[in-house]
Amino acid sequence: DNVVLAPPALAWTDTLYRDNSLDACRNVLAVLQGRIPKYTVNRDVAGRPGFRAKLEQLQARWQALSGAS
Repeated sequence: DNVVLAPPALAWTDTLYRDNSLDACRNVLAVLQGRIPKYTVNRDVAGRPGFRAKLEQLQARWQALSGAS
């Protein structure tokens, strides 16, 4: 009598959808700017030379396109 069961979809609110979208955009922007996204699961990859080189290339392209320095 004291238990309420609900499907996990109960947590899907407008705020959650908005925040998921904002986080996804922030992570894409971080990569374009040559930064590691905040919620990277496998952070060991971030230290690999090939990955670092790709981030540096993306950062250079971002700076050229945005006029950032």
